[in-house]
Formats: sequence, C-alpha cells, structure tokens
Amino acid sequence: MTKTLANPHDRFFKELFSRRETARDFVQHYLPPEIVKLLNLPTLEICKDSFVEANLSEHFSDVLYKVTLQNGQPTYIYLLFDHKSYADSLVSFQLLRYMVRVWDLWLKQERKKRKGKSSQKPLKLPMIIPMVVYHGEASWNVSTELAGLFNLSPEFEQYVPNYQYQLYDLSDYQDDQIIGQVMLQVGLLILKHIHDERLGEHLVDILKLLRNLHDQPTALAYLETLLRYVSSGSSHLTEADLAEVLHEVL
Repeated sequence: MTKTLANPHDRFFKELFSRRETARDFVQHYLPPEIVKLLNLPTLEICKDSFVEANLSEHFSDVLYKVTLQNGQPTYIYLLFDHKSYADSLVSFQLLRYMVRVWDLWLKQERKKRKGKSSQKPLKLPMIIPMVVYHGEASWNVSTELAGLFNLSPEFEQYVPNYQYQLYDLSDYQDDQIIGQVMLQVGLLILKHIHDERLGEHLVDILKLLRNLHDQPTALAYLETLLRYVSSGSSHLTEADLAEVLHEVL
C-alpha cells in the first residue's frame, strides 16, 4: 500500500484488524451466532490489498478477509471491515462501491479460470458481509441500510437495490461487554475511550490487560502501537500524563 493513513484512528484500526487472529476473534464474538456457525473460521485469511484501488483513498482503512463455509462448498464469504470515528451518512454507499469492486475483480478472475472450458454452472457471486466499527463522540444516527439514502414511496422500492451492514457502535457497549482475546479487547477499549476526557483513568486498567499476554515481545510491541495511537489520537493526555500511566502500569 503506497499511501500512508493520515488519520490516527484509521491507522490504528488498520494495524489492529490487519492481524488475522484479531479479525478472527472479532468475527467469532461479534457476528451473529447463526452466521458464525456457518463459517470455517480456521480458514479465515486476509485478502491483502488486491481489491483496493488507488483512487479509493477513503477506503484505505478497510480490511477485507475471506473465509470458507463449514459445509465445504468451494466458495468464500468475504468479510469487509470498515471504521468510522464520526457518523457518516454515506457509509452504505461507500461500502457498496467497495463491494462492487470486489465482485467485479472476482468475476474477472473466475472468467479467466473458466476460459476455454465448457459445461459449467452459471456464476454466482460470493457473499460479502460488511461490518462497521464506530467509536465517535455521539451515538450513531445513520440508517444501516442503503435504502436509507433515498426518500421513497412504496411504489418505487422495487427499483432500488438494498442491503444492510453490521454496525458496532462501541458507545453502546459497557466496558465489561467488550470481550475477546487480549489484543482485540484492548484495541476496542482504546477506540471506545479515545475521545473521553477521562481517558487517562481508563488507560491504566486497559493497559494492565496486556499483562495477560504471555509473549512479552508481542506485548511490548503492541504497547508501543497503543501509545503511538493515544498520543496522536487524543487531545486529553499530555506526555506527563502518559508517563504517569506507564509508571503505574509497568
């Protein structure tokens, strides 16, 4: 990826969800159980940047994964992660553009595989489940459906495509409701409280969770990532505050 994420929230989200184990942990704990049971989670793998266009700079924080199904069908479900630090009224349209891009490239790849072969089944597009993680200062007040962008009378509804994305508004979760392995839990808690004036108070308890990481080099590297994010993404902590937090945690 040639472009650097200027937004510290986007950069941290990208670093957090570019970890395969973190993405799998999130899917396991936060997707609806009836969906999770259909997925073969050990097969989950990141799609790198193969579906990201250079001119879609607003999507550079997205992370796309694919996973096979438990029934062994030779197909993938794509899991599209997006992140918002403000309530964006056009997010359903932005996601749709990205989903169409994924389908378009998938079709080109499949047609290339089938070239010269006969007696093949009609192409069926792979499912894409879009997920939006939101941690803005105000509650999310935007429709989670594409149809919410239109003022429609019932007579016109049949002519408008529609889909719904999964929304995770972190302000709706109490801290003890944010679950998962340490890296996911800590990352989501930091995202939730990054705008909070009392971030320093929360930060001590959040960072203490890193003690549960048995791999010390991993814990220290992740701590560095967290501190870089907090120092650039929050206006409520000074260097002295961070030093005091680190002293108490370490």
